[in-house]
Amino acid sequence: MCRSWRVSMYVLSLAIIGSLVQVSCLHSEFPYCSDEEEWRCPSGFVCVRVDDDPPWLCEARSICGDGIIANSEVCDDGNRISGDGCSSDCQSDETCGNDRVDIAAGEVCDDGNSINGDGCSSNCRDIWTCGNGELEKGEICDDGNMVNGDGCSKNCQYIWICGNGYQEEGETCDDGNTKDGDGCNSACDSDETCGNGIVDINEECDDGNRLNNDGCSNTCQSGEICGNGIVELSEVCDDMDLNHGDQCMDCRPREPDPPGDPSPSAD
Repeated sequence: MCRSWRVSMYVLSLAIIGSLVQVSCLHSEFPYCSDEEEWRCPSGFVCVRVDDDPPWLCEARSICGDGIIANSEVCDDGNRISGDGCSSDCQSDETCGNDRVDIAAGEVCDDGNSINGDGCSSNCRDIWTCGNGELEKGEICDDGNMVNGDGCSKNCQYIWICGNGYQEEGETCDDGNTKDGDGCNSACDSDETCGNGIVDINEECDDGNRLNNDGCSNTCQSGEICGNGIVELSEVCDDMDLNHGDQCMDCRPREPDPPGDPSPSAD
């Protein structure tokens, strides 16, 4: 008798709890649910499994076009019309760079960013194929490849030219012109400093260093040869010529002639 009474009370308790939970499901902001019939979500809600085992949560059913952004919707502007800032399926806000091509919004491509030169223009209105050798809309140049330093940048957005004021790959300098003698030569491959290995304007030599006695002076103004007018190395004199008939012969003082010997004739 006692056992039967306890069982009856247990069943009654479960029934009461079930009723309370169902009422809670109908009226709570986040009602619970499960696969059981009495734990089903009310109309307008869906049961969302948040774990392996119930209870789970009831969430408002998303209806595209009702003006409420719910569940998997990206947007909801109160209608199901594309081209007005929210697609007809409420899955796109129709902005360029969202990785979805919104034809109704005028897009012809969308690669997930708003960068030019990568196949789709920054406004998603033009498809670019930089490197195909054809100058297309949005390109400044196209030399048939996507390599820098050959006259056209790898994204076809600017022409690689010495004198444009931008130091680009392959250039040592670029001062915005193609003049020599102003700190960057006309080929943009020398900063016109002594010791850079390039004989620039106003230099006589440049052997890649700034040392004396190695064939080029440390100022790059002399090739350190006899006859250049500069006394260098083991020279004692240098009168800018190799005339053996003067007082400096082979960059050495000419020794006096023996008495009675005729003066050497000039070469």
